[in-house]
Amino acid sequence: DAALVVDSFPDFLKRNFKSLFFSYKRHGLDAYYKEKYTDFNYGVMYSGEPITVHGTMKTFKESKGLLAHEIGHNIESKLSLKFKQKWRDAIAQDKHSPSDYANNNKEEDFAETLKYYILYKEGLTRKYFPNRMKLIEDLIKKYN
Repeated sequence: DAALVVDSFPDFLKRNFKSLFFSYKRHGLDAYYKEKYTDFNYGVMYSGEPITVHGTMKTFKESKGLLAHEIGHNIESKLSLKFKQKWRDAIAQDKHSPSDYANNNKEEDFAETLKYYILYKEGLTRKYFPNRMKLIEDLIKKYN
């Protein structure tokens, strides 16, 4: 249930989420993203207001990760240029990527890193992305 997923998020994410729209049709931009991005088959969710869900939400954990990723896009689009430069610097310092999909661009990197923060805050996430984790935690402290 989508409401349970949203309720499990920290307040910072909840405040950057307004609504979901469910559609059982494929998104019109799927072909574009499949050509442009690596590791892309089809979009299950797309960011914006509302966040659109194409198909069905699967397991709780998968749904939580996908929704955190899309909320991450909504947050990233509002960040200052100064923060975005810090993010680029953190990517270079960390030397690891949360996923192949995150390698497409800094926006996907932010969204994927936020997803991993929400799902696996400690352990390998902190070990491999310490500079990005610090920036996310700074954002949460600032806006929570």
